[in-house]
Amino acid sequence: MTHDELIAAISILYPNAVHGRDFYVAHMVEPQTNVQLSSAFIAQWTIDGVPEPSLPELMQAVAPHVNTAKATVCARDVRWERNARLDQSDSFLTRAVEAEDAAKVTALKAYRKALRDLPLQSGFPFDVDWPELPAEA
Repeated sequence: MTHDELIAAISILYPNAVHGRDFYVAHMVEPQTNVQLSSAFIAQWTIDGVPEPSLPELMQAVAPHVNTAKATVCARDVRWERNARLDQSDSFLTRAVEAEDAAKVTALKAYRKALRDLPLQSGFPFDVDWPELPAEA
């Protein structure tokens, strides 16, 4: 399980718990590449009145939520990429508006709408059909 998936799963199990305040999650990484070498684990647990679960207890409790956690992390990553592409297209749209190039404006507006509509795709977040940046841009 990845670092972010474990955080998401713990957040499902303990909705009022905040990573970085109530608990910390960590995992071993390869120093040169930062590739994750181990499953994530709880590095620190300070949730008042809630004893830290053992790893087997945690894995059993988290198991029903793994798919939801994976989807949460994947959706977050897709949205980050989508937002980066929206940010990138801002300058293209501004230049097209300033140049009064109606064809470019129309194409870029359609592209940006397609980006904003990504979460509505049936395969979201695991199977996303990314729109192409218009060639005119």
